[in-house]
Amino acid sequence: MSDLKSKIRDVLDRIRTRPKINERIRYWAYSPEFRYWCRAHPCESVPDRYALYQWLLDNEGLNSPVDYIEFGVSKGDSIRWWVENNRHEGSTFVGFDSFEGIPEAWGSWPKGSFTAGGNIPAIADARCTFIKGFFDSTVPTWIGAHQFERRTVLHLDADIYSSTLLVLTQFLATLKPDSILIFDEFGDPLHEYRAYQDATAAYRRTSAPVVRSENWSHVAIKLI
Repeated sequence: MSDLKSKIRDVLDRIRTRPKINERIRYWAYSPEFRYWCRAHPCESVPDRYALYQWLLDNEGLNSPVDYIEFGVSKGDSIRWWVENNRHEGSTFVGFDSFEGIPEAWGSWPKGSFTAGGNIPAIADARCTFIKGFFDSTVPTWIGAHQFERRTVLHLDADIYSSTLLVLTQFLATLKPDSILIFDEFGDPLHEYRAYQDATAAYRRTSAPVVRSENWSHVAIKLI
């Protein structure tokens, strides 16, 4: 009887660890593809995310009127930078977030990580608004009431595959060429990178990176 119990425990332990094993297998599968993609797409390299934002402002003309839309606002550091550095009165800035943290675990980060405690950032600029809630309930309604007639900057900082994929599949059918996609955790091949590849393939959108951080974590990609 004790041998049977031991075998049952072994089986249960293997079942419990299987998601982690599957995650490792997927990582091993996607990592070489990601490294190959990076080598095949050389572009300007800068030290960090804020240098990347400044490079876009200076070299992609993003100090003109733009519609800046951010997904994964947290405490608002990135959207605040853009509000403060693009001063054109015609620009708009919209931030989407639940402000309760990520909706599922991401690597070693548990569900609820990066929470802002439900608090929307205090940005005193009439051009900037926030949409609170999970993307699947807020994005479809919002996007249906908007046209994208000018330069759009889509900042994707949702970290996880499902959230990033949802946003891209909602927007790629409507975004015009020369729109900019900014990814904040592109270096994780299982999440933002995989969502980008799957969505652009599904919508047959061609694109090319224009600037990246040194480790490819932060990347700006232009739609063609």
